[in-house]
Amino acid sequence: GGGTAASSSESSDDDETSEEIVLPDSFWYNGNLEEGSGQFVTRWARGVKVAEPLIKYDPVAAERLLFRQPQRWAVRNVQIAIPMGFWACRVVLDVLSGTERANRAVRARQLLEVVSGLGPAIIKAGQALASRSDLLPSEYLEELQKLQDDVPRFSNDLAFETVERELGAPFGDVFELVEKEPVAAASIGQVYKARLLSNGQTVAIKIQRPNCEEIVALDLYVLRWWTKNFWDRIAGALN
Repeated sequence: GGGTAASSSESSDDDETSEEIVLPDSFWYNGNLEEGSGQFVTRWARGVKVAEPLIKYDPVAAERLLFRQPQRWAVRNVQIAIPMGFWACRVVLDVLSGTERANRAVRARQLLEVVSGLGPAIIKAGQALASRSDLLPSEYLEELQKLQDDVPRFSNDLAFETVERELGAPFGDVFELVEKEPVAAASIGQVYKARLLSNGQTVAIKIQRPNCEEIVALDLYVLRWWTKNFWDRIAGALN
């Protein structure tokens, strides 16, 4: 049968032997990508067959669609601007009153709370800022680093419904939870530790947040709009 072959040889003064080792295709990629187990688009990367997304993000198509729905992105602008604006006003008042350094830890915790409640795209932005010591003081970095694996969870019932819809079977028929609550939660989803009933193997189940793709697409549109209409102009004026 087909497969990937690797050969090794040993030589001595008297004789030389060689042995060919044939590796099955399943050695090189996740079993879920094997032919016949599902609909996947794949590519080869560094000798490994990996999955490609079935639906790729198209910023032009997303902008064209959302531009025709101004009520959606207008509401989202307000949802982002109000909590971020209140936080920014507090920081400005701290600076004007000379208490910014004294209140910095409090403002950092408030920023974490605001960002955690604004959805996957904003949380991702917060995660990116968490490594930017050139932009933010250490108090902010310490708080924002919590966004890596400790953001608000969504309900277990909703998470398990998502799994059941994807698998077409009751959650309890496939998995047994090792821990009842998620072991981690980040911007895109949350992770459960469970055991496969079929073979007893312990696995991690990562479940995507509800409406994640829709929210991220909307937030990216909003962020691009602000960048194009305001931040680029501000940067140009400063330069």
